[in-house]
Amino acid sequence: MYVGYMTMTMSISHFLRNSGSALSEVDDHDLLLERRDGADIYLKRADRQQADEESLTAGGRMMAVLLANETTRHEVLERIEEVLPWTTFLPASEVQLFTEEFIRVIKACAEIGNFTPAGITLRQWKNTAEVHADAGLSSALRAPIEAGRAVQRPARSE
Repeated sequence: MYVGYMTMTMSISHFLRNSGSALSEVDDHDLLLERRDGADIYLKRADRQQADEESLTAGGRMMAVLLANETTRHEVLERIEEVLPWTTFLPASEVQLFTEEFIRVIKACAEIGNFTPAGITLRQWKNTAEVHADAGLSSALRAPIEAGRAVQRPARSE
């Protein structure tokens, strides 16, 4: 089963039983090894991983340079919904905050060659947009919290 371009998925038990033939697939495909007891494992040739990292680093640096220019930054803010449609649900002030934070994070990621923090930043802001998109949830989260209110412990079921 393929989950994306050039990625093949298999269970880790299948991989362990057929590691020779599975490893020969890595020349043509990345492997996503699905585990039941933990996070999935992604297996990729080192040269492809290095090319991905170099590309992300160059792209991150280019983005940081382009967005340092006020005119370019304004243009990106005006068109961010084309690239990240979920930003539609963020208030305008938060779109600006998101953009500034993402620029800072992607630039730092490019310097260290680790883009995990950029992915985390995107996920966190997307989650924020989901809250804004749900009027009931957004309203509930904005309601004041009554400090000191006693909460009854639920009955134990045995």
